[in-house]
This record gives sequence, C-alpha cells and structure tokens, in this order.
Amino acid sequence: MAAASHPGPALHRMTDPAAEVRRLRTEEQLSVREIQARASLGRNRVYELLRGLPPPARTRRPNAKDDLRAETVELRAAAPARRPRFVNSDPALIELFLRFAEALGEHRGALRYRVAIHETADVEIEGS
Repeated sequence: MAAASHPGPALHRMTDPAAEVRRLRTEEQLSVREIQARASLGRNRVYELLRGLPPPARTRRPNAKDDLRAETVELRAAAPARRPRFVNSDPALIELFLRFAEALGEHRGALRYRVAIHETADVEIEGS
C-alpha cells in the first residue's frame, strides 16, 4: 500500500500545529475543509488557528455585493467633488446624515443649511 501524501493524524504529534495549519493555508492555499482533512482537526479548531488569515481567492464564494464594491469605491473617491444633499425633518435622520457627512470628511461648521417651514407647519411658539 502506498504512503499517504499528507501528514494526516501525525499533525497532532507536531509541537506547533498552529504553524502547520497556517502554513497549509498560506503556502498550499488549502480551504478549511481541506485543512481539516489533512490535519484531522475539527472545523472550529481550524478556524481558531486561522483567525486573521484571509481565505485563498479560489475558495471565496462570489458575492452579489462584489460588483457594488468597485462602484462604492469610485463614489467615495468622487464624494469630495460633490456635496451631498439631504432633505428631511426627522431629527434622528438629520443627526445620522451629519455623522455620514463627517465620515466623508465634511466638517459640521463647513456645511450649509437651508430651513424651509411650510405655512401649515405645526410649530409651537415659546411663551404661548
């Protein structure tokens, strides 16, 4: 019978299984399932040992959002050239928009505000 081409259970006898698992991921570009089979370790243990390492590109599932990422990067790069415009009267949404504008690099002091109150607005007047 021919010898196996991988260490299998012998990996458990190694002094540093974490290093071997990380090597299998980075050098051999193995998936978690392939590392599990080769190292005879459980899925959760393999994930624990691989924490912080990106998956190999060949094992990454396509995501519906992948196409949107490039567009998002372009829009963010173009954001300083265009000023965002926001219309709403809900204070919570206005605060959310202000935080969004700050995340884009806008300073609250540099923002311009326009207030429009409809003639039928129900506004309480102080002292009435």
